[in-house]
Amino acid sequence: MEGRSFFSSRFIGMTITFTEPTYSVWTLVTKIEEDNYQSPAANLGTSMAWALFACHNPHNHGEEALVRIHMQIPKLGTEFEPPHQRARQAKPELESIAEGELTRLTNIGAQHAPIIIGKQQGVQSDNEMVPGGYILYLAMTKLRGRRLSDGIIGDSLFWRLPLATRDLIRETFKIAYQDLLDADVAPVCGMRNLLWEGPSEPGDGSEVNIYFANFVDADHIGSSRAREWHNVFFIAWGLAMPPKPRSGVTSWYQDGFDDTFMGEWGL
Repeated sequence: MEGRSFFSSRFIGMTITFTEPTYSVWTLVTKIEEDNYQSPAANLGTSMAWALFACHNPHNHGEEALVRIHMQIPKLGTEFEPPHQRARQAKPELESIAEGELTRLTNIGAQHAPIIIGKQQGVQSDNEMVPGGYILYLAMTKLRGRRLSDGIIGDSLFWRLPLATRDLIRETFKIAYQDLLDADVAPVCGMRNLLWEGPSEPGDGSEVNIYFANFVDADHIGSSRAREWHNVFFIAWGLAMPPKPRSGVTSWYQDGFDDTFMGEWGL
């Protein structure tokens, strides 16, 4: 749900100590983004919010990382109920899909995703959103590169780059995405979740790579068919424009669409 924040300025400057999987200490510096889902009061589901923060080592500000916080929040319309009533909604542990997928990628040393470097699971105090509800801190490596889109349709770095660079990005994306599919992980779709490490003009010998930045709603694949590459992924991720619709021709988002010919696509 956009427009509502559950991560106030009190989080900025917070220092978090991690002991798992190794010892590290990070101070939250700026909030990069956040999102939330509030279920209706009558719904059995759990309401939740998450935020991503840039952070640094308090003893060495040049050492940077990211910290993502997952937190249970009150159901819609119950935000101002007394703490003891909000506590009835408490779920002390979060079964995070994102954490599970990132843990799998960390364990196999994935090259195109953030690596978990710290984890702390706790419960909220009596004066927080949902007393006794979960709060999970995940520290992750800071990815290199430039975000290919800021989320504004029609105004993205990707489409301002030369065609040869866009072709190189698509080629690199295909290799990186297939690596994640082989690991049974499908990251959150969208160009905004892609970071490009490479030149604006190809051919200068610079290292090139694609990084996937968002695994909050990542899917576990679990079937060999879903691990197959399809060119239509370029369209789904915003790295190509679909062909103009024609009467009697299957649209790109429908089953049976032939994506082997890309001559009429916007590249």
